Amino acid sequence: VAAIQVRLFIPSMGVFKGMLVKKRIETGAPIELPCSMQKVLQSAHPQRFDGSCILICRNKVHPSPGSANEYIGRKLDETRKSPPEKPFTEKIKKPLSPMILRLWETMGVPKDLCDRYKKESLLPARRNHAWVVGVPDPTGSLPPDTVFVPGIRNQGPYDLFVTRCPCYAHEHGRKFRSLTEKPPVMSTEDWEWLNNEFMFGVIIFSNPRPGMMSIPERIANGDLDGDLYLVCWDKEVVDSMTALPLVDQPSEDDGKLSTVPSNPNWFHEAQDVNFRKVQSKYSHLIGTLYRLAEKKADQSEKKLDDPDSRALYEAYNDALEYQKHGRPIRVPKHLIKELRKELHHLVQAI
Repeated sequence: VAAIQVRLFIPSMGVFKGMLVKKRIETGAPIELPCSMQKVLQSAHPQRFDGSCILICRNKVHPSPGSANEYIGRKLDETRKSPPEKPFTEKIKKPLSPMILRLWETMGVPKDLCDRYKKESLLPARRNHAWVVGVPDPTGSLPPDTVFVPGIRNQGPYDLFVTRCPCYAHEHGRKFRSLTEKPPVMSTEDWEWLNNEFMFGVIIFSNPRPGMMSIPERIANGDLDGDLYLVCWDKEVVDSMTALPLVDQPSEDDGKLSTVPSNPNWFHEAQDVNFRKVQSKYSHLIGTLYRLAEKKADQSEKKLDDPDSRALYEAYNDALEYQKHGRPIRVPKHLIKELRKELHHLVQAI
């Protein structure tokens, strides 16, 4: 096991949420809790509980024995026994989604290649992609803006495509050069440890530069709380892609929630959001916005770069986030008319 998803409740420290990953420990605490995992501050109660509780999500253990990723890892590693073809084929019978293929077309992959790879990747011989869990660098030695996928070291130099869902914009697809040799700043011991202790099933992201966004935040607003990332190493597909540059962006949020909300009416407003969601055609709006965005992208030569498609996908994302934050669902005025009239009151014209 390389990583497990956990929730930690420690009154003296706070509430923590995220992935625990194997770590090379020479000194210090056996469990390291970075600030990005802290979601709620410590309890201010004068008689707070001195103990702690850890909740392990059983379905979020990576890599899972007998999973598709275990079979893919065996296929990639010549030193391991090849996976049985029939069970392997059964594990990978779900094709790539139209959302992924639409992103690939936006990035320049020809449609006929997308269609061909979608079909051929249902067989073990060309299964050159996988959904893997994102984890932080346990050595702290990976160069900034790099990723490492254990288990495909022997494939030689190659480029990787990485995204997560929902992915509805050109910049949601990223390309990285593979790390097949030890980075100069990393010790030989750390490099060998990474390659020997981690099996295929995770993607390790380097630490961000101080004050800057992490890589996951720049991949469709991802995080390391158990998000799965699609990784593709198929040379024909990835070589035909053009990805936008991965530009440093200042970090705007440390991810923490205040123990005491600054808004004294937060509870009543949260109730109001949930009431409006239940009483409205909220779920129908989500599906409608998504289908309209798909339609605009498929009708345009620009695909996901089409401005109307992009605006509708942003509204779709607003609708998904509405249940968390209650923020307005914003739709350009000229596109509201394409929604059914009973949905108009749920959106805000911009």
